[in-house]
Amino acid sequence: MRTVETMRYFRIFAAVVMTGVSAFILLPNAPKALLFMTTWGFLLTNCYFLVGIFEHSHDKMKKVTPKYYALIWGLNWTISLIYWTLLFTSDPNPLYKRVIFHSFPIVLTVIEFPYNRAMLKRKHFLIMIAFVLIYFAFYCVTTLINGKGAYTGIDFTNFIIVFMIVLNFIISLAALEVGRIIKNKIAQKSTESTENADYVEIQDRKSK
Repeated sequence: MRTVETMRYFRIFAAVVMTGVSAFILLPNAPKALLFMTTWGFLLTNCYFLVGIFEHSHDKMKKVTPKYYALIWGLNWTISLIYWTLLFTSDPNPLYKRVIFHSFPIVLTVIEFPYNRAMLKRKHFLIMIAFVLIYFAFYCVTTLINGKGAYTGIDFTNFIIVFMIVLNFIISLAALEVGRIIKNKIAQKSTESTENADYVEIQDRKSK
């Protein structure tokens, strides 16, 4: 019960912080901000924490949140790793915006990781693949319409766009696979701890 309440309070905190950022920084820059995968990831993570607040009071939410978490887990790792290794130095935005949008989502997602009930599964790979395809289809269309890509240099004048699509697939699926393995180990340890506690309780009863 304590873990459930702690999770709820954490999600409320995360939702309030991210909603504030969305309202005061993202909305004034819409719709241009929606061209970036970072914005998609931030808004999806924001919505996840808003939805997650009601997970334990609505049965339907319990079925949705594990799949939703799998998406933001793979997505936020992809955005953060690619940004901080390849795109950070060419980003003209103020430092505080760069830190907020490329650190808050992944940090909050990782903090929740050991405590939520989402078991990452390989069938969730399909959700991640679908998202990457949808985003880059959108990116290609907007690049053709605007005559240039939202990300400098990532357009149809070279093969970088193909490289970025492939890189997104590799990082997101790798993040899901690593997360799946860690989640399974956490679940296994939890089961072993429960079994040991039950065994000790039974032995105590016998001794009495």
